[in-house]
Amino acid sequence: MSISKNPGFLPGNPFSLADQGEAVFVDLGNGRNVVALLASGTFAEKHSYPAHLVTTHFKTSWSDGRQLASLPKLRGHWELAQDDLPTLVTFSNPNDPATLRLVPVGQFEQVFGPSVRWRGIAIEMTTDAVTHVIESKLPWVTKLTAGLFGSSVSGSPGKFTLNGPYFKR
Repeated sequence: MSISKNPGFLPGNPFSLADQGEAVFVDLGNGRNVVALLASGTFAEKHSYPAHLVTTHFKTSWSDGRQLASLPKLRGHWELAQDDLPTLVTFSNPNDPATLRLVPVGQFEQVFGPSVRWRGIAIEMTTDAVTHVIESKLPWVTKLTAGLFGSSVSGSPGKFTLNGPYFKR
């Protein structure tokens, strides 16, 4: 997350909030993977997920510039509740976005086999640099974030469509 001060002559909130980062790719071994997207909801329909999650957890108001300005200084580690989870997906072939499959938390064993169980997701506020490894795990993300795929790449036609900001912002 980054906070910047808006020019004084603009009306409204004196601060802007922008989320930066990338989806988290977890290698489960034996060719299995799970990716936590930068969106939430059944079909990744909640695009403001990272900013919403942080401001909700720290009980920070979007309209209070002083509270937003304090976000870069906040630290913490917390386990996400079921309602706060990102959309999770897997790729049977990480080189092919068409092999995407949505992974509901309650179906980890059905999707990945009995050796993989859901344990949870924890996040942490830190000053560490944003990682840049998603393209090494999913090589097609570069084209997706550049808008070179169009809308034909989807996991469930009419319900879930891959978008670049799900993977990198």
